[in-house]
Amino acid sequence: MQQNMTMWIILGVLVAVLGSFFVWSAIKEKIKRKQRRKQELQFRKDLDEQVRLLVFALKILIDKNNDYLTNFQPSIGEYKMSNIVNTAHKFLEKYQEDPLFKECILSNADAKEEIFAFSILRDTRSNSWNKRASDKLEWVSERFNSYDLTLYEDDYKKMQERINEYYDAEFLKNDEQN
Repeated sequence: MQQNMTMWIILGVLVAVLGSFFVWSAIKEKIKRKQRRKQELQFRKDLDEQVRLLVFALKILIDKNNDYLTNFQPSIGEYKMSNIVNTAHKFLEKYQEDPLFKECILSNADAKEEIFAFSILRDTRSNSWNKRASDKLEWVSERFNSYDLTLYEDDYKKMQERINEYYDAEFLKNDEQN
């Protein structure tokens, strides 16, 4: 009788340990799933923000580049065509070095259109964008118009300021070299 009772106690303890292990594993897995879902949502939010900032940057850059090209005067102007082309190209080169851009856009399979548009504009001389990348200019314009600018006015103004400062610095640097 004593042996039988000991065997039942050992068996009960073993079942309790196994049961608590399974419960602990299930709770731990549920917490991990919740954290993964939270990280995925944060990544999606970051991706949406980076895509929006990229579209803003491209739109502002295209408009600024067009303004410079429209006002360009060969030989007598205050800047050279190479200044316009190189500044746009350098800005896009610098933009792609941004860690958030790399993490959210370059490493994401969902951002194929954005990567393609960005790379076409980066690799095409900016004075040829209207001829060689007109479909990408149209894509940028459509994406830009899809955003309610009143909601993202701060982001837009910050990006505009960033591009203006970059252009001012590049043109000033080019003036000092000449």
